[in-house]
Amino acid sequence: MFQVKSSMFGRIDTRLARAISGKKLFPLFFLLPLCFSCAAGPGGSFSGTLDVPGQEDSYYHFALSRLHFEKEDFRLALKELEKAERLDPKSSEIKYWLGRIYMILGNPKGAMDKFHESVRLDPSNPSSRKDLGRMYLALPDAASRERGRKFLLEAAELSPDDEDIYLALSADGLRSGNLAFSEKYAEKSLSVNPLSVMGHFYLANVAVRKNDFPEAVRHYKRALDIHPRYYPAFLGLVETLERSGKTSEAIDYYEDAIRKFSPFRDIFISYGNLLYRDRRFDDALRQYGRAEVLDPANPEIKYRMGLMHLEKEMYAEAAERFEETLERAPDHSAAKFYAAVARTELGEYSESKKLLDSIPEGSDFRMKAFVLGARVRELEGFGQEARKMLETLYDKNPDDLALVNSLGDLYGRLGRHGDSISVYRKYLDRRPDDESAAYLLGVAYYHAGEMAESLSVMEDIVRKNPGNFDAMNFIGYTYAERGEKLDYAEKLIKKALELAPDRGHIVDSLGWVYYKKGEFAKALEYLLRAAELSPDDPAIIEHVGDAYARTGRKALAQEHYGRALSILNSKKLSDPGDREILRRLLEKAGEFMLNEV
Repeated sequence: MFQVKSSMFGRIDTRLARAISGKKLFPLFFLLPLCFSCAAGPGGSFSGTLDVPGQEDSYYHFALSRLHFEKEDFRLALKELEKAERLDPKSSEIKYWLGRIYMILGNPKGAMDKFHESVRLDPSNPSSRKDLGRMYLALPDAASRERGRKFLLEAAELSPDDEDIYLALSADGLRSGNLAFSEKYAEKSLSVNPLSVMGHFYLANVAVRKNDFPEAVRHYKRALDIHPRYYPAFLGLVETLERSGKTSEAIDYYEDAIRKFSPFRDIFISYGNLLYRDRRFDDALRQYGRAEVLDPANPEIKYRMGLMHLEKEMYAEAAERFEETLERAPDHSAAKFYAAVARTELGEYSESKKLLDSIPEGSDFRMKAFVLGARVRELEGFGQEARKMLETLYDKNPDDLALVNSLGDLYGRLGRHGDSISVYRKYLDRRPDDESAAYLLGVAYYHAGEMAESLSVMEDIVRKNPGNFDAMNFIGYTYAERGEKLDYAEKLIKKALELAPDRGHIVDSLGWVYYKKGEFAKALEYLLRAAELSPDDPAIIEHVGDAYARTGRKALAQEHYGRALSILNSKKLSDPGDREILRRLLEKAGEFMLNEV
């Protein structure tokens, strides 16, 4: 074996000139540097010297293959390498490059065979071990992945300054859940290259898995300092900021990135998703709209815009968006389901049932479709039939909370409050730590008129989880409605607002506490803020009208009662809560008319 070194340039010049005599001649000043780089490449070795018969021709075809490789003409590169292999079958380097090209051309078995041959011919070749390690790590069985680690660790011993080997090991640790292993090799990559973007990225991912969000943010930011356009690090950063309660900072990063860099579809979609989770539906719609301009035929964007319209109770617009989705993706079960939801809200029950019937067995939305189908039957006036449908499904799926909730709600609407409470209690007997189910039980007690039990359940939730702002708000608003413990209610709701400052219904609750305390000007301040956050909530708009009425501004009160009635008129009033708001508004409208007579 020999290693090509700078002192051998003269010899290469002579031998190569002799090798290409009589062949298609390449400019020597161009070919020599490339031949030198490939000969001294990953393995850096041939089977002998250029004095061996056939070696010169093998070297010639090898050099040609590298030219084709650089031009990404992999078929011609393969053809030349196969000629080189026939002339020099014991070259570890030729075997290695054959493996590389087989990988590119989608022949993993051929690639693996060539890498193994390369290792057998030259056990000191780290590149073949590295690529073998990567290939074995990609296989599903544990034995292959362990073999892949072994090859990579051997490659690291042979080439201790190869950053890629450490990154491959770190990625494997993340994939297998071995965070200490991943962290160790990500740090090794940084010891080799302190500006390793992937080293910082993997350390950030390790920190996220450990719930060490400040450390994760530090590494994501460092990766972005090195490579400002590395989108996975950007996405990891904003998601981590959101998870750690710093949504406003995440929003600032999105806005800054959109200003600085050429915007692209995915950044608008992920930004819209964040705004959706933050319940800023109008802002989310704007971002999805920007994504749609860049990719107008994308069905997923139309689907997400449909979800936004659904959240805003703009059912006709939602149905239209979901149908646009289905024109481009006819098998999109989620779009079928939510289109059926929109059609149900519009009272178009036959269209809803057609959509639900088209959701196939095996779909994640099949059970939801069955539950919504029962709701449609209830709305059509067949409440008992709907009950039997849900009870049959519940008997087979007693641990599905969404189904339990649907059945519990139906019992409540049918006036069977004891059955509603029972179905939640049975679920909690099996899953006593399910906070969401406990909350639903508290609501069921509330609708049954059992206020003491309802409040007791909610207080227990807050004791176990002081961060549950929904339970805090429920307790505070319930006391406000009853005119009881108003100072305690104010304290709880303020705590809930610290945790969720942009939730309109919680801001409304605080305004309602002040209303009940007789502090009408202060109440109006918060109620108007709540109406800004939730402009389509008829209960909040009604509360604004009440506050205006108590401050003597009758015209503004009437205006807001009219707005609330308009919102309710756009609904089918299938919810008992909406029907109760309508009853109150009609009473208030009657009082205004009497006062004007």
